[in-house]
Amino acid sequence: MKIARSAGLIAALFTVAVSSQVHAEQSEVRILVGKPLGYLTLQVMEYNELYTKEAAAHGVPGLKVTFVTNLTGQYAVDAILSGAVDIAQYSPDVLLTLWSKTTGTPQAIKGIIGKGAIEFVLNTRNPQIHSIHDFTDNDRIAVAGVKVSEEAMLLEMAAAKEFGDSNWGKLDNLTVTSGAPDAFAQLTSSVGQITADFTVPPYTYLEQQSPGIHRVLSSYDIIGGDLTSGVEFTTQKFHDANPRLIAAFIDAMKDATNIITHDRGGAIAAYYAESGDTTTKKEVIEMMLDDPHTNFNLAPTGIMKIADFMSKHGIISRMPSSWKDVFFPEVYGFNGS
Repeated sequence: MKIARSAGLIAALFTVAVSSQVHAEQSEVRILVGKPLGYLTLQVMEYNELYTKEAAAHGVPGLKVTFVTNLTGQYAVDAILSGAVDIAQYSPDVLLTLWSKTTGTPQAIKGIIGKGAIEFVLNTRNPQIHSIHDFTDNDRIAVAGVKVSEEAMLLEMAAAKEFGDSNWGKLDNLTVTSGAPDAFAQLTSSVGQITADFTVPPYTYLEQQSPGIHRVLSSYDIIGGDLTSGVEFTTQKFHDANPRLIAAFIDAMKDATNIITHDRGGAIAAYYAESGDTTTKKEVIEMMLDDPHTNFNLAPTGIMKIADFMSKHGIISRMPSSWKDVFFPEVYGFNGS
């Protein structure tokens, strides 16, 4: 009996050893993150070292997590395709573009999880503008990137809704590329060509606090509900080689969301520490967190509405049959759309 037991123990240990070798996972994960409030979940994760803690709980101790700071969609695309980062966060349209182009290739990319919703708002200083019908050739609308940013696409979706599908690009010639701080400065000072700004918190609130600036419409109006404003995505290769790190990342996102929901002071402290922001007042951040159109629901929402628009107008070459086509199975139980 002792020999049989010993033989069984040796066999079990051998199985564990082989299994650990086969499923050895990365010792470092590089995550793309930005500075604005829209990256709050990742900022809370970084500040509290949540991913390292969850990785240890999932059997990958000592994980080194490197956060790479950059904000442009093009960098997100280049970085994930080149392997410069393992996980990136950007808007759903960027994920859909990558998914469409890489499906069936060695570089196939899908979403891991959503990060919640914030409301994009179109503000203007022109008193004559009350809807997008009122814009004229004398107006200029600031977006993060002409034809390539989420704001630009939302404006095109609004145009298609108001002027008909064939006129979806009707306002494109009025858009100009501008960083959020520069657009805010021009809009609130009345200096420069920008007469309207399609932007995100905290600038949405700061602009509306300035005399003579009012709201025209928002992403909520265009989509008819909440829209996940950022999604985390990675390659099929990373996902398949690191199942425990994927599970740990999802749990770290849940942990960060829990802190944001139940420890607002801690979440705001994390934002200031990781963003380096020294100018945005705490009250403005609290305005965003109190906004009924801000949520930290990790289910990907509004994905199919974006996909439908992109497919209809030839921006992506394939149309997903469900939001699940674009995401890995770990979140199939979430109430996405």
